[in-house]
Parts: sequence; structure tokens; C-alpha cells
Amino acid sequence: NWLHAAIRGHGERQVAEPFLSAHGGLHAADRAASRAKLQELRDECRAAESAVRQNLLHLYRSTGADVDELNAVYSEVEEVQTATERWRLLEKETKRMERYAESVKVILGQREELKALVVAGECFERAAQAGEGRWVGNSRHFLEEERFRKRFVKQYPELRSKLIESITAWESAEGRPFTHGGERLGDRLKEMDSGVSLASAQGDLSVVGVLLQLLGVRTKEIPASPAVPRIRQQCI
Repeated sequence: NWLHAAIRGHGERQVAEPFLSAHGGLHAADRAASRAKLQELRDECRAAESAVRQNLLHLYRSTGADVDELNAVYSEVEEVQTATERWRLLEKETKRMERYAESVKVILGQREELKALVVAGECFERAAQAGEGRWVGNSRHFLEEERFRKRFVKQYPELRSKLIESITAWESAEGRPFTHGGERLGDRLKEMDSGVSLASAQGDLSVVGVLLQLLGVRTKEIPASPAVPRIRQQCI
């Protein structure tokens, strides 16, 4: 039956055959023992698959893919009858995700550039809200802040436009929407007017809050003090 075949498929012959000789009957006790043995063998397989599973999780997280899809793959793996089939499914998914990661490499790089600019913007904005005494007697910090605000006004629309262009090109080639962290990033960026709150000479950074949420920036990723990111563009 299926249960016995699965035990043979997951375990070595010298392990499976003696067990089935002892518990291969149709009695309830034998079936319970067989189910427990299969679970034990599956646990051993999962332990052996640990490195592959960690790599898959890294691929999903680094590309912003939906981890629920990975869990669905794992559920499928648990339904197969042999250890060989398990490895085949995991290797197939690994190759698929490696191809996907390569295809979105440019998009992810541009997203990181935008994220670095936004994080720096949040640092300066927090410092600006700290009060007049935050940098008393140190005019260099005020000059640095003003320069960054002007830089943000110039670079944010440029980075945003390039990222939208890359996502649009990818979606056209792949015939499906690009998502990151469950968000259709291109659509969300298109919804945001690049000139909103940024046209003033003061370089208002109010758009930063929305971008922090869209880009999934966690509080611990924001430094305590402002630091201007190195963007691959000419600085003001």
C-alpha cells in the first residue's frame, strides 16, 4: 500500500525491510507504527535538506518573494512517496528561484539605492524634529542637512523613474506583475507623484514616511545619526 511504499521510498532498504517485516500487517497497531516510522524518516529527510531549505528561504527573502509560495512547495514535498522525489522538487524550486533572482537583479539594486536615500532622508528629518538645540555651535551639520535636502529633491524623482522603468520592462518581458513584500512596487511608485512635497526650495522630506513603509524599512535599519548614502549619481 501507499504507506509501505512511502517507507521504502524514504528509508534505506536495510532499515525499511526489517521494519515492514515486523509491522507490515493491516492491524491498527501496525498501521500506527508505520505512520510513526514514516514521520521519523521524513524528519530525517528534512534534516538532510536543511542547507537547501535555508538557501531557498534566503532566495525568497532577498528577492521579496511571497514566502507562502515556498510553504506551498514544502507541503508538496511532504506529499511525495520517495526521498528522490523530495530532492527533485527542492532542486527544481531552487533553480527557478535562482533564475528569478537573476532576472530581477537590476530592479533589486535600484530599489536598494532608493531605500538608502530614503533611510538617510528619515535620519535628517528626525534630526530636524529634535529641536533647535540638536547641533548647537556646529554649523557643519546644518550645511550637511541643507545639502542633503537639495540632493534628495533631485535624486528621488530620478531613482523613482529608473526603478519604474526597470519594473515595467521586466513585467512586459515576463508577462506578470513584479511584487516585493506583497506589494506591486511599480504600481505603488506610479501612484506617488514625484513632485509631491518636494518642489519647495526647503526640500520638504514628508514623502519619506510613505516610502519607508512601501520599501519595508524597519526601525532598526535607521541609523541614530544622519549619514549621506553613496548613490551612483553625481552629487550636488
